[in-house]
Amino acid sequence: MVQLKWRPRSEEVQLEIDRVGLPLTRNTKETLLIIVRRTYTPKPGGGGLQRHLRDLQTATVEAGFPPLSVYRKVLGPHGTMVTVQRWESVAAYDASRNEVRATRSITDIFERIYPVLASTHETEIYEEIV
Repeated sequence: MVQLKWRPRSEEVQLEIDRVGLPLTRNTKETLLIIVRRTYTPKPGGGGLQRHLRDLQTATVEAGFPPLSVYRKVLGPHGTMVTVQRWESVAAYDASRNEVRATRSITDIFERIYPVLASTHETEIYEEIV
């Protein structure tokens, strides 16, 4: 089992995690992880996406959130990039959203990312199966 180091930085987020229940468990009592995958497709000429995502990778860890992995799509729309982030549960991910939006170092990077995208990024959540 992978142990994640992310812990909520505010009491409000911890209370929400406690209310929802963390970690997410099944009848087997084994902890399940989720993967949050975001796909970013740049508009033609939308350079700089890779650099921005590398900056986001650094800012995410510095802000205390789980690390991001960044991938370049080999086949498909030119320049498409994908990030993958592991979370303990959907509840932990959901509880972090307000903290992420309040983290200026992260929102500053998204202000640079959005202008180079063909459309908003697509977010998918995958649940680990046991």
